[in-house]
Amino acid sequence: ERKLRDGLEGLSSVSDVRGLALMWGVELVVDRKSKAPYPAEAHVAREVADVAFERGLIVYPSGGCVDGTAGDHLTLGPPFVITDRQMDELVDLLHQSIEAVVP
Repeated sequence: ERKLRDGLEGLSSVSDVRGLALMWGVELVVDRKSKAPYPAEAHVAREVADVAFERGLIVYPSGGCVDGTAGDHLTLGPPFVITDRQMDELVDLLHQSIEAVVP
């Protein structure tokens, strides 16, 4: 949990990282302070998921979490046997993928 939060902390487009055990959600926003969502037609979560997949990381995109239409988030569900090194790689790949879509 700590690695994921710390690894995404510097991204202004990440509003919230929450979860339980190894099932995590990452909320993507236009601006962390206002928590304004991206327009639904931007499909930001889908774009990040596509970039992450190209880099070897599978995340699950979703939208409509703000009002049924707007709002983007990603769900992560790594295996329970993930090592510290693999978790570091996951966080790095996710960080890079988010930055590639919403710098």
